[in-house]
Amino acid sequence: MEYKMLDISKIEICSEQTQFDFDFIYNELKMTYWANWRTKEQAVLSFENSYAKMVFYKQQPIAFARIITDWVAFGYLADVVVTEKFRGKGVANLLLADMLNDPKIAEIRKLLLVTRDAQNLYQKFGFRALLHPERVMEKVDV
Repeated sequence: MEYKMLDISKIEICSEQTQFDFDFIYNELKMTYWANWRTKEQAVLSFENSYAKMVFYKQQPIAFARIITDWVAFGYLADVVVTEKFRGKGVANLLLADMLNDPKIAEIRKLLLVTRDAQNLYQKFGFRALLHPERVMEKVDV
């Protein structure tokens, strides 16, 4: 995998949430189409209740993602975000490879995600369209 113009030795992927920059997370989520409604408190709470990772480049946060899971049967990949300046440089690939190859995550039977525009990215990691979308239901604004 190519990491265009990034010094790979300066990249750190961290799962220790005490090291996370929640201001960065909140500000990046505000710019997304799916999470721009969340308050900072909601953003923090959603990460605290998830398995999450943050990518740092030269000690500055540049990306993050989280998985909501029961650790056995199901997980939901959410909030995969790379800050604009670092998009197209392989950061999302690096982050997803790290998360999905984590032994704890690799044991989960099924992972689900929803995306409007990044299908090609996730297909590289084995994700596909639902085989039986007619079986999937949702309840919004519980």
